[in-house]
Amino acid sequence: FRSLLPIVLVHVLSNASGISLYVEAYERAVSQTSTVTAQSEKTIDAVELFERTGPFLRKGEHTLALRELEKVIELDPGFHVAHYVMGWVYATSVDQGCRDGDKALFHATEFATRHLPDPRGKESQWMAWACLAAAQAERGDFDKAIENQMKAMECVSTVSEEWRPHIEVRVKACLNLYRARKPLRTKAISLGGLSDKWVESLLNPGPEGFPEIAE
Repeated sequence: FRSLLPIVLVHVLSNASGISLYVEAYERAVSQTSTVTAQSEKTIDAVELFERTGPFLRKGEHTLALRELEKVIELDPGFHVAHYVMGWVYATSVDQGCRDGDKALFHATEFATRHLPDPRGKESQWMAWACLAAAQAERGDFDKAIENQMKAMECVSTVSEEWRPHIEVRVKACLNLYRARKPLRTKAISLGGLSDKWVESLLNPGPEGFPEIAE
């Protein structure tokens, strides 16, 4: 066209057409960043809230612990460790008002569904099966409890050599308890926390010698 004007116009139009794309990309990036930040804050809040349940659990104050754990799940439904603790407490609490077989099974299943497929948690998979077994024992389904406790036994081989004897004898003791058609009652939040004295008591020849509450 023997003029710079068309070139200038084409250049302006080209830049103008790209602006909308840049704005869209910018808005998308801001949105994604906000979402990640919100998720991060939610996780931090859930973790901090979960940590507050520790003193309640150590003191055996299960009603207060469950109240806080419900808040954790409300904040982060995928917080699998909170599901484990709730499943265990609802199944095994010495406080009858805290036991609920249906809730125990729900939370134990949520934990198992999230934890068992993850190879990083292989060493603690026995906990998922033991939690399910405890929940089923609380519901009176001892055949299923025995089945899952045996699966817990199979997983003990993946536990580190340092801890394996400690865990194995407790899983076996609880299996004996379920075979005697008795549910577990304890203040501990894992089989690993049960005392040597309790384990020894499960070696008695008959169920009548089993203690009502596991120390």
